Amino acid sequence: MARPLGSDTTVGVACLGITHPHTSGRVRAVQRLANARMLSAADDSPLLAPFCEALGLQPRSKQEILDDPDVHVVYVHSKSYAMADLSIEALEAGKAVLCEKPAGRNAADVKRIAEAVQRTGGQLQVGYCWRFSPSVDKMQEVLKS
Repeated sequence: MARPLGSDTTVGVACLGITHPHTSGRVRAVQRLANARMLSAADDSPLLAPFCEALGLQPRSKQEILDDPDVHVVYVHSKSYAMADLSIEALEAGKAVLCEKPAGRNAADVKRIAEAVQRTGGQLQVGYCWRFSPSVDKMQEVLKS
């Protein structure tokens, strides 16, 4: 279960996976926030060390991130096949999760994530920023005509 944070708490954020194209932008966005701290990243990619060095992060293992009480939020930016499992592990560790799309390989993966949210009482958002965009609505309208 996610634990409540006080209004004076600096939110700790870490990445599970760094290979998604949005990862560095999200890291930089957190680094500009006064009330959040980008702490670390984990990945089995050979790019982890240069990624962490370039962005001033500490490379760590997945388990170190999941066990760290100072990590409140986890960005799941891994390869698509691992998104669901990493999201569920983070929820079970009491972390809030932003899972980049696709959240899973199929409907069964997404159902497992939804069940983990219910079971843990955790919070999870899939990173799909265009869902409610007026321009996407208009595109859909034009394509259907």
